[in-house]
Amino acid sequence: MVTVGQGDPREVAAMGDGVERAIARAGELETLVANEVSALERAYSDNEVRIRALLQDIAHQRDNLVGQAETGSQRDLRRANRPAPTTSH
Repeated sequence: MVTVGQGDPREVAAMGDGVERAIARAGELETLVANEVSALERAYSDNEVRIRALLQDIAHQRDNLVGQAETGSQRDLRRANRPAPTTSH
């Protein structure tokens, strides 16, 4: 069995270069992944803010509709409790 130290010095140097390139590429990939994760976190946060705003808007619209329905019901009750108009000829 031959160890790395006993091999051809050019092959050992090439292996060392390959390992260095792999480590450098791994560092680049780590940076890319970290940037993508940050972008996803920002997008999630932005979307959460938008969804909360939409929900708040929907709640306001619901409250307005309920208020209008209550006002309309009260108006209808007042009309129902009025005496019928008499017609005179």
